[in-house]
Amino acid sequence: MSDLEDYKISLPPLKVAIICFINDPFDQPGGRRIGGGHLVLDELGQHLVARGDDVTYITRLNSEQKEEFSQLGPRCRIYRLSVGPAKELPPSEVGAMLDKLEEETHIIFENSCSDLNVIHSQYWIAGEVSRRINKRLGLKHIHYMLSFGRQKAARGEERGISDSLRDQSEIKVFNEVDCLIAQCPSEANDLLSFYPELNHNRIKIIPHGVDPYDFSPRI
Repeated sequence: MSDLEDYKISLPPLKVAIICFINDPFDQPGGRRIGGGHLVLDELGQHLVARGDDVTYITRLNSEQKEEFSQLGPRCRIYRLSVGPAKELPPSEVGAMLDKLEEETHIIFENSCSDLNVIHSQYWIAGEVSRRINKRLGLKHIHYMLSFGRQKAARGEERGISDSLRDQSEIKVFNEVDCLIAQCPSEANDLLSFYPELNHNRIKIIPHGVDPYDFSPRI
């Protein structure tokens, strides 16, 4: 039996919130700042829905052409929070809106997501918003790091307006979540190296998958 088959059998259907404020899961990759990190969220949601889970995406509205709410199917929907201008912003500017993002996310949780089982956050901004809200809810919280603020500083990259807040938040998020997801062993090692304050070993290495329907060996 495969790990996926075992997962399908061993867990009842869950209600999961997938949260990221710097990437809309359904944006096309390749444009300006958009790479592929958001595709992880898109595909995660697809696999969860296929398993029978219920998925709620929460992100920030980054275009006036998008709906603030869309029902994507009987077990999947997305909320786009109208926080800040409806356009792409540098992550450091989004981080400066942390309190407002928390306020708006809390409203959604209270009104529409009162029976969640799991929060899955990506990047420190969503991680900190989720951490604050989860103090009241006590749900399972899984965090996908995407990048490290201290590693960025060590490379000499330009500082952003919310970098100090990021460092404080990352320590809290990393220490309080139920699971940290690293993409590879080297990322897990970097986490331990850059954040000696980490007080647990709840780190799981989950590499990015490859869809065999899109990519296959050349013959």
